[in-house]
Amino acid sequence: MPDLTATRTPPATTTPTTAGTTAYRLTFARVLRSEWIRLVTTRSTRWTLLATGLVMVAIGLVAASVSGSGTSAQPGGPTPAFETSDPMATLMAGATPGFLLMVVLGVIVGAREYGTGLARTTYAAVPRRWPVVLGRMLVLAAAATVVVGLGALIAFVGGNAVLSASDAPTAGWGDDGVVRALIGNIGYLVGSAVIGVAVGTLTRSIGSGLGIVIGLGLVLPAFGTLLLPEDYQGVLDYLPSQAGMSFTALDAGSDYLSVGLGAAVFLVWVVGTGAAALVSVLRRDV
Repeated sequence: MPDLTATRTPPATTTPTTAGTTAYRLTFARVLRSEWIRLVTTRSTRWTLLATGLVMVAIGLVAASVSGSGTSAQPGGPTPAFETSDPMATLMAGATPGFLLMVVLGVIVGAREYGTGLARTTYAAVPRRWPVVLGRMLVLAAAATVVVGLGALIAFVGGNAVLSASDAPTAGWGDDGVVRALIGNIGYLVGSAVIGVAVGTLTRSIGSGLGIVIGLGLVLPAFGTLLLPEDYQGVLDYLPSQAGMSFTALDAGSDYLSVGLGAAVFLVWVVGTGAAALVSVLRRDV
């Protein structure tokens, strides 16, 4: 007969679902972490960020070298290829190609998943959707601030050394408007990247998004100056690129908005396009 006094193994217990739910609860911090991993593990993103910093340094140093050579040229010699009375414009000469790289990166980050269909999976994992878009903007802004900030600082310090060696005008830390212009250039490029993410999210197309941001930043100001009557050209000052000119230069002059107004207008563009992207992702089907 079987031994009825033998000890029986107790049945296995399962972990309460509430504990599992707590352990894997979706939070905005985890969405940010996933977007950060996505950003730094994508090869094209890493290379574009690196290229932006290198371009700012390389063009700033080349511009300083050419400007310094032109300043020290003997009277009657050849006309210098690059010369300006604003040393910050020389040192930050890489900001224009940096702008193009930043908006391209932003549009790609915002629109890439829609082309591949991965957006359905992402929004299924984050049903509220807006944390994904906001997380992308914040993560790209943080990464761009570090890379662009380092590039701008190296271009500023290195370019000043090149200008000083050629006895050309330099931009010192204590000079009026220098720190503001340096921070302004960094903020302009970072803000342009955020606008790119927003436009990419709104259009859900890399091609259309690039057309819009490049048109707003480069094409529309140039053609508007040529085509609009002089009495109406003041409206161009409220475009993001023209507003950016007011706080990225040492002295933009009377042709642009004041520093404070220009910064406010550019901030409205950044916040406005970002808010439109958040509303769009909530109201449109994937």
